[in-house]
Amino acid sequence: MERREFGRKSAAQRAWVVVPGHIQWPCVIRNISPKGGMLEMDVPVWLPNEFKLEIEGKPDVIQCRVRHTAVRRVGVTFVKQEGNRLAEEVFEAQTWHGPGSANRTKPRPTTNQTLLARLRGR
Repeated sequence: MERREFGRKSAAQRAWVVVPGHIQWPCVIRNISPKGGMLEMDVPVWLPNEFKLEIEGKPDVIQCRVRHTAVRRVGVTFVKQEGNRLAEEVFEAQTWHGPGSANRTKPRPTTNQTLLARLRGR
C-alpha cells in the first residue's frame, strides 16, 4: 500500500549533495514527489541528517532531510517551501508511476486538490 501523500515519478536526474566543509557528492534522483525523493549514490559516512541538494540545470537548491538509507540509496523529504517548488518542477517533468499508471501520465487530483483548484478558480 502506498503511504505517500503524493505519488512519485521515476527519474534519472543528476544532482549533487552539498554539505559545508565537504566536496559536492554526486547522486542520481531515482524517484521524486513534491515532498521527497530517492537518491542513488555511494552513501558517504559523513552524510548528515540534513543537507542541500543541487539539481543539474537548476539554479536553486533543495534542503533535504534523511528519512531512511539503504546500501546505495537515501530516501529524503524536502524541508523548505522553495525547495518544494523546485521539486514540483522536476516532478512535473517526469513520467508518472503509481496506481493506474498504465492509463495516464499524471495522478488524478484528490477530492481536496480538486476543491482547492475550484476555489482558486482553475
